[in-house]
Amino acid sequence: MNKVRIDERKEHAALKNHKYTFLKNKVALSDKKRRALEEMITLYPTLGLACRLKELFNDLWTMPDKPNGECLSEQLVRSG
Repeated sequence: MNKVRIDERKEHAALKNHKYTFLKNKVALSDKKRRALEEMITLYPTLGLACRLKELFNDLWTMPDKPNGECLSEQLVRSG
């Protein structure tokens, strides 16, 4: 995620000062930062994809059992 953010930041000044907006888990963001994240992932599709993959990867740790985890990991592989 951070590599994608850094690459995009080099091209888009509007992403300055949003490092932790992308690196924090969505639930840990303030309402203001969450709205900013939603706007930025719409404006910058590459960052949007990276955020979705990060969230899917984080979801892997909350799967109730191995079959569900394997299904999610297959989705991650297909998405990436």
